[in-house]
Amino acid sequence: MIPPSLFKASLILLPLILVFLLFEAYNSRWDAFRIQKSLCGMLDHEKPGTTLREFTRRPSIEDLSHEGDNAWNTELFTPHGGFLIVRRNETTKEKWGVSMFHGLHCLQIIRSMLQQARENGMSSMAGGHGDHHQQHSDHLDETHVEHCFSYIAQSLMCSADDTIEPPQEHYDSDGNLIDINVDGMGHIHRCRDSRRIWEVVQQSEQSPIDKWDWEINDTVESVFGSH
Repeated sequence: MIPPSLFKASLILLPLILVFLLFEAYNSRWDAFRIQKSLCGMLDHEKPGTTLREFTRRPSIEDLSHEGDNAWNTELFTPHGGFLIVRRNETTKEKWGVSMFHGLHCLQIIRSMLQQARENGMSSMAGGHGDHHQQHSDHLDETHVEHCFSYIAQSLMCSADDTIEPPQEHYDSDGNLIDINVDGMGHIHRCRDSRRIWEVVQQSEQSPIDKWDWEINDTVESVFGSH
C-alpha cells in the first residue's frame, strides 16, 4: 500500500513532470524547425502535394527555331502528347485531356504560329498535343488559336499563383536608373507537384485505363490517388 505522504507527493510531482516533458518536446521540435529552416530555406513552408521551384530561363523552351521543337516534345510532353489513354471497349481506345498538358499544347500551337510568321507564312510542324509522328498543320487555324488564348488565360487565373515578384532595376554605365521591370526569373514559387500526373499519363500510354464513371471535377488525384 502506498503511504499517504508519498501519494500526495506524487500528485504534486506528476503534473510538474508532464509540464517538463511537454516543454522539452516543444523545444526539441522548435530546434528541429530552426535547423530545417537554416539548412533548407523555405522548406518549413512546404505543403503536401506541392513543391518549391525557382523560375529560371529555359533556353531550349525559348528557342523558336525548329531545333527547339524536340525540347518542347520531350521536356513538356509525354511520348504521345499528354493524353490519358482510356479503353472505350475491347477494340477501341480514346484520348482524354489533362488540363496541364492541354495548356502546354495551346502554348505549342501559338509557338507554331510564331514560327510560321518568322518563316513568312511557310508551313511548319506544330508538334502539338498528340503523337509526335503526325503533322499538325490542321491545328494552325485561327479558331484554334483563339481557343488557346482563352484556355491559357483561364488556366492561369485558375492556378492563381500569388508569388510576389519584386522588380529588377537596370542602370547604365554611369549608374543612372534606366529601367525597372518584372521578369519573374530567380524567384521561388510554390507549385503543384506534377510527378503523379506524368506517372499516370505515361502508364496509360503503355496500358490503357479502363473507363470509369466520370464525374464533374474529376482530377488525376481524385480518380487515381496521390501515389
